[in-house]
Amino acid sequence: MFFNKRSPMGKKPSAVAKYLNEKKLKYVTERGKDGVETVVCRDSVILLRDGCICIYDGADVVFRCEVERMQAGELMSLEGVVITAPDLTKEGEETTVVAYYKYWREVRS
Repeated sequence: MFFNKRSPMGKKPSAVAKYLNEKKLKYVTERGKDGVETVVCRDSVILLRDGCICIYDGADVVFRCEVERMQAGELMSLEGVVITAPDLTKEGEETTVVAYYKYWREVRS
């Protein structure tokens, strides 16, 4: 597989979690069983807390999974990440979310 040199994707889940920690997100979609993606939140953040990856929308936890049980891979455009894991906010139901990163550079007009 092809990966960005600085990206830990394809390595240990703990290295992936550290890479994703504190990433700001434009929006997050959840992929349903039929393959349709639904936007679940906007302007959120990925945080690493107590061995879990959490996606927060303000004070609400949208997605939470254990680091060791997740599978993650960056999009080919490097503009986001796909995470598949049992979602602890939904009693361990296998869930796939796509989190799109916010543009990293501030553009001033």
